[in-house]
Amino acid sequence: MLEENFTQYVEKFKTKEMSLSCVESFTGGLFSKKITDISGVSSFFQGGICTYSNQAKMKLGVKKEILEKYTAVSSECAKDMASSGLKFFNSDCCISFTGNAGPLPSEGKKVGLFYIGIAILKNNSVATYSFEFYKPNLNRGEIRNLACELAFQELFKLI
Repeated sequence: MLEENFTQYVEKFKTKEMSLSCVESFTGGLFSKKITDISGVSSFFQGGICTYSNQAKMKLGVKKEILEKYTAVSSECAKDMASSGLKFFNSDCCISFTGNAGPLPSEGKKVGLFYIGIAILKNNSVATYSFEFYKPNLNRGEIRNLACELAFQELFKLI
């Protein structure tokens, strides 16, 4: 069911005449893979980066202070990842994913806690958003797949 919904979201986004990029951490490139599995996305999808380590996040532009104060699994990090990705890809929208899919707690964060960041270019300024989710009863794969679908749901509420 999730794959079918994801395809519908992608097809709907194609009509928006906006470009899209992503910065992934705990999803490990799954969002990029799911998008590029669908024919015709090159018309809007600029690309994705997997910044699994904090070092990779900082190379992209995530502030060290954010990682130290809030950790990588935080709303602040999700927003900084999305805005950094928006700049890197020069896209209209960028979605970021950071969280803990398990199997063990990390950085003091519970398994099942994740954040989706969204940066949108509007009237030559960037608006950033973050959405927190906690899904403790799902396995690693289910959490990551759900995050990919939830990202499109939240994006469509904003555009």
